[in-house]
Amino acid sequence: MIDSFKVLLFFILGLTIGVFFNLPEFLTSDKFLLYTLYFLIFFAGISIGGSFNLLDIIKKIKVSEIFFPFGVAFCSIIGGLVASVFFDDISFKDGASVSAGFGYYSLSSVLITEMRGEYLGTIALLSNIIREISTFLISAIIVKKFYPLSPIALGGATSMDTTMPVILKTSGKEFVLLSIYNGIILSSLVPVLIPMILST
Repeated sequence: MIDSFKVLLFFILGLTIGVFFNLPEFLTSDKFLLYTLYFLIFFAGISIGGSFNLLDIIKKIKVSEIFFPFGVAFCSIIGGLVASVFFDDISFKDGASVSAGFGYYSLSSVLITEMRGEYLGTIALLSNIIREISTFLISAIIVKKFYPLSPIALGGATSMDTTMPVILKTSGKEFVLLSIYNGIILSSLVPVLIPMILST
């Protein structure tokens, strides 16, 4: 959770510098953001590909759990569509794209900022950070009230790294592989689904 607050602090710091300081033109250009996005997607791919052996994990996952992350993705996007109904300035497409970040705030916020502007990019950043923080705060509660898989679904893309310790503690060791698998699949879907949703 500390990492989430660090991200928020850096965002606020960047916002403050952007407002009060006269920065070089290249730092505020769309082209700079675009190349930053390319690098981010490239290193996200390296991180996902190099951290785990996905094929080995899939072989060890139960057949009934193979489609779990896709169910999480579907329900998250439906949640974004429903939430957009309550906001006049957020379309169904915008709501779906924000929720398709699946908690991967760094990549999703940059992608959405590039395609739809700073306003929606900021909403994506904050909503996906809130998703991660919520996993830390309420995992113990939702395991008791609902099901051991609930924290994995709530953690989304972060279930393979930052929120895994709390998932391990609340859901149990038997769900570690599913937690990693869920995080890998959802993280891989983010750079595919967001452009797909926003370009339709």
